[in-house]
Amino acid sequence: MSERLSYVWHLGAWAVPILALQAVVLVWVGASARPAVVPVLVVTAWLVAADHVAIQAGVWHFDDAKLVGLRVGAVPVEEVLFFLVTNALIAGGTILLDGLAGPGARR
Repeated sequence: MSERLSYVWHLGAWAVPILALQAVVLVWVGASARPAVVPVLVVTAWLVAADHVAIQAGVWHFDDAKLVGLRVGAVPVEEVLFFLVTNALIAGGTILLDGLAGPGARR
């Protein structure tokens, strides 16, 4: 594995299995993730903006040798994906909890 793909590889290994499991269970309980799309994107944009400020101020730093080299402002694309995936995991978990325990949930 290329060192430049380290962050992406670890992010995928950490998140993809859980996102896939959430997707399967969402289908099983008949829930939709659609209502979470806009909030996930808004929170992700907010976190990317905050990260941009921190990176520009020298508070936060990334090892360029472990990044693919693409950035959104000052924020590495891997960090943007981390925020997006983390928010999706939280939203998916919340939707699943509501679908499994809420009104009309399968028992």
